[in-house]
This record gives sequence, C-alpha cells and structure tokens, in this order.
Amino acid sequence: ALLLYCRAVTRAPHSGSSLCLAYANRSAALCQLAEYRWCLRDIRLALLHGYPSNLHYKVLERAGHCYDKLSHTHHAVSCFRKALTTLPNSGLDPGAQQTWNKNITKKLDACVKKQEEKKKKDLDDKGSKEDEKHEGHGSKNFDDDDVLINDSENISVSDGKGVGEAAPHQELFRGPSPVLPSASAAITLESSPEAGRSVVAKEDVPAGELLVSEEPFAAVLARDKTGSYCSHCFRRLMAPVPCPDCCGVAYCCQRCHDDAAVYHRWECVYLELLHGSGMSLNCYLSLRIITKHPLQYFTKLRPQLKKSKLLEGTGSECSGPGNVTKSVPLMVPTASHPHDSSSYLSVYHTVALHEQRDPYDFLQRSLMAILLLKVLQRTGYFGSWDEEIPADADAGDVEVFIGALLLRNLQVLQFNAHEVSGMTFLSEPPTFQQSKSFYLGLAIYTTVAFFNHSCYPAVARHFHGSRMLVSSIRTLKKGEVVCENYGPIFTHHSLEQRRRKLLSRYWFKCVCIACEEDWKTFGRAVVTGAL
Repeated sequence: ALLLYCRAVTRAPHSGSSLCLAYANRSAALCQLAEYRWCLRDIRLALLHGYPSNLHYKVLERAGHCYDKLSHTHHAVSCFRKALTTLPNSGLDPGAQQTWNKNITKKLDACVKKQEEKKKKDLDDKGSKEDEKHEGHGSKNFDDDDVLINDSENISVSDGKGVGEAAPHQELFRGPSPVLPSASAAITLESSPEAGRSVVAKEDVPAGELLVSEEPFAAVLARDKTGSYCSHCFRRLMAPVPCPDCCGVAYCCQRCHDDAAVYHRWECVYLELLHGSGMSLNCYLSLRIITKHPLQYFTKLRPQLKKSKLLEGTGSECSGPGNVTKSVPLMVPTASHPHDSSSYLSVYHTVALHEQRDPYDFLQRSLMAILLLKVLQRTGYFGSWDEEIPADADAGDVEVFIGALLLRNLQVLQFNAHEVSGMTFLSEPPTFQQSKSFYLGLAIYTTVAFFNHSCYPAVARHFHGSRMLVSSIRTLKKGEVVCENYGPIFTHHSLEQRRRKLLSRYWFKCVCIACEEDWKTFGRAVVTGAL
C-alpha cells in the first residue's frame, strides 16, 4: 500500500485535490507501519496542499495518535481537541459522528490523564525543570506549523538494512585542516613537479581515523535509483516528495525539494530528453555543476577564471607520476588562501589533461557541450528564449563562456568524478560478511580530488547519503603521501590489469609500491603459500 501511495504522490497533478488526498492516504499507511514522524509530515503536507476541510477530523485524529505514540502528549491533546471541533463540519450522518466523537474523546481523555499523572509525578519529585520545559515547548495551537513534524526536524529512515539512517556525528581526526577545511588537520597539501598536488600526512595517523568529511560540489543520482533514493541528498526514500512538474525526480523531504529547485528548474523540462540522448552521468553532472548556480555567479568569477588561461588551452596539469606539462600551474591552496570546496574555482582547477587530448576527443566533448548549452538557452538560463531565433544562430559572448565551462567540466569529470555508493546488509544483526555495495550515482568532491592513486591505498571511502567520509585503513607515518584507490587494487587485480585500466581511464602509468614490486593478488598469494 505504501509503495502504491508513493507512486500516487509522485504522479498526482498539483492542481486539484489528488495530491493532498494521496498525502493523506499515504499518512494512513505510514501510521499503520508505526512510522509516526513520517506520518505527521505527510499530514502536514496534505493540509498545506488543500486537504478538504470536511475531512480534517480524520488526519487530526491520526496526528493525535502519532503524537501520543511519540510521547508528545500536549501535541496529542491539541490534535484531538481540534479534531472534535472540526467533526461537525464532516458531513457525516449523526450515527457516524457519534462513533467518531466517542473514539476521539476516549483517546483525548487518556492523554489528559497522562498529562495529569505527569504533573503529579513532577510535583512529587519537587518538579523537574527540564521536563516542564520540554512539555511546555509544545503549547502552541495546532494551527501553528511547528505542531506537525516539518522538515526542520531530522527524520531518519531505518529500514533494518543499514541504508538511509541519519549520519552519526564523527569528528575529524585532530579537527579541521587550515588548508583543507573538509579534511583533518593531520594531513595537508603539497605540490611538486614530479607528482603535482598530493595529500601528505603531517603526523603519524593511526588506522581507523576520519580524515575527510565532504559534501559534493555537485551530484547526480543514477536514473534507476530515482524511485528509491532522494534525487538531492541520496538518502533512501520512505515517503517521497515529488516535483510539481515532472515525474523524473523524487525527494526525501520538502527541504531537499526546495534546495534542489535551484538547479532542477533548469533541467526539469528537458529531463527526459537528456536521459533519452543516452548521455552518461558524467555529461549530466557537467550540466549540474552549472545549474547549481545562477548565471551571475559565473560571470562574477570570469576575471579569475580568465587569469588561469585554462580555457585557452595553456594550463598545466598532471595525472600522476610522469604526466606533467610545463605551463601555468594549477591552484594550490594554502593556510592563508584555504581550499573552498563550495566554489566553482575548486572544480575548475582540478586535472583535465586537455593538452593530451586528440582532436576526436575534443570534437565529441564539444558536441556534448553544445547540446547542454542548447538546453540552458531554451530553459531561460540566459534570459527568456525567443523561439524565432534560428537554430544555427551564433551564441552570444556569455553563452560561449558558459559553453567553454561545460567543455571544461566534461574534461575534468573524466578524472575527478567519484562514484557514490550505498550499502545494504543482508543479515540480522548486520555484518559486513553479509553486505552488498551498490551504485547510487556520480559526484565531484574537490577535496578528495587532491588524493593521488595507489594500488595499496591508505584510506577507504564510504558514504552517508551523498556525503563522502574518508578514513585511514592503515597506520600512516609523518611525511607519507596519503593515497586512495581509483578502482584497481593489488589484492584483486594483477599488475597488467591494473596498469591497463589506469592508463585507459586516467592516462597515467602507476608506479606505486605494489606495482613497482609486482605484489601478488591475494588469491595467488594464498595458493602459492606466499602468505
């Protein structure tokens, strides 16, 4: 029932009563599943979307039941009393009204009794100031928005499978870095002609310490996960909130819906076209990097971007040992000018290797950049679009500038996009032996992009929604380069397999210790008795 009501919510037109009725009916299913906080949120959304006044008694009685179960007795009393005052407007026959009145009054009396017992207990205990404060917090009238659960309150999803819970609070080891604010103060950034920019340990770091906690600059959910995960934060959906204009996205809460509106407004109309074009998530993410900000944001950055000369093809970049060009260096953050992962400059100054690209590569990516630019033109990103303009008309100066940024994004994401994954546990209690990792989408994390590759990595990544957490998996010595793994790892792939994949995908030959010494895979090591 919950699944079908969720489909009804995502497909209901936002005009008329279909949407509010779908919210209300879904709240009933959530109440039966004992998901009381989600039920309250859906009741609130039903009322906000014009739930018929003659049916208010139903959702108010349900809200009272939920608050009672959540031990918010004062809210429960408010809801039951409001339900009784709206019951005469229900249009029910006298017999049905009497039955509803009897049931609601019974629940109201039980809650009032609980309140009286609570007050008596507080007096007997000489009053508990904290309890009185807590109980008094809910003394508002039901008409106030705060009485029903809203998105300012953190609702976590617990499906028994380890997916979708609210991220536990975890401090960075040694606190945040003055150079890389999303990273630990125990690591820093260094640059050399041989290896380019790399992350280095400033001190000894034990295994199991959190070194990076970073939200993505931009992220795109895989299309086949749209109905199961939030299109904005990647958390598992319990009761999705839809887009009013399309069925291609769904959000875990109104807050994610509102936050996503910043970029979805430019993508909504052409979403099916973008998917139908067969473009990869890399291409979609290239567009998302632009749509996350208004045009004025990029035009203000234009003087700074122009200084680097990267758009003119004279930049200097590297993708690992041996792949270095001699020109304008990429930006290296310092304590006086720390890395800002929320700025587009942090994306712009990541590795793109455009100087190593052949004409065919440029042609393919340029054509995709043009398609994405056309989408932005017709959705009004540059201002209202005139349908009388010929399809082959020359683009304006600002449009060419954004087109160049789209091309730059397509190049950058080849080497710097990270797959976002989730994990589900297949046993109770959950164990890693009975767990499965799955692909959720693609994102760019500009702090993690500074980490070079090793087939014997020092860190491992995991995710809470779209937030990436990077932890040490072995002891690090002071001055040691902190490397992550780009995919092929020595325990599962041979030297030939690793180098072939890295050269094809990332354009560099790996010279890590595992490759230089040709470490055997675990399977071969066990068979030969090398362990």
